Amino acid sequence: MNICPCESGKKYEDCCKKYIKGTLLPPTAELLMRSRYTAYAIGEIDYILETHDPATVSDVSRDTIVTWSESSKWEGLEIVKTKAGKVRDKKGIVEFKASYIADGERHIHHEKSLFIKIKGKWYYHGWAE
Repeated sequence: MNICPCESGKKYEDCCKKYIKGTLLPPTAELLMRSRYTAYAIGEIDYILETHDPATVSDVSRDTIVTWSESSKWEGLEIVKTKAGKVRDKKGIVEFKASYIADGERHIHHEKSLFIKIKGKWYYHGWAE
């Protein structure tokens, strides 16, 4: 893999790989969002589950994540806006658009996500209100 799927413009090895493989923790909510998108794009399902808020991870289905990841051709990620979610924050919101093709049709998943930091580690909590 050359360019990282998260569209940072960096090589995968210099971008999301260090987070997905556990070498480093993403220091911001946006970097966690980018690495989670990349994990969907390359089928790193364990990372998606490991970075989901432990309080809400039981609400998601591994099988559903696997199906969405594998049945989609991931086309790109656009970070629309971030609110907080920096290194010293405890919460952050990342609004994004993830483009993908499924069943021959192009889709855009547009979401405002809430991220929380627990003991120095960022987690995806769910949709922000």
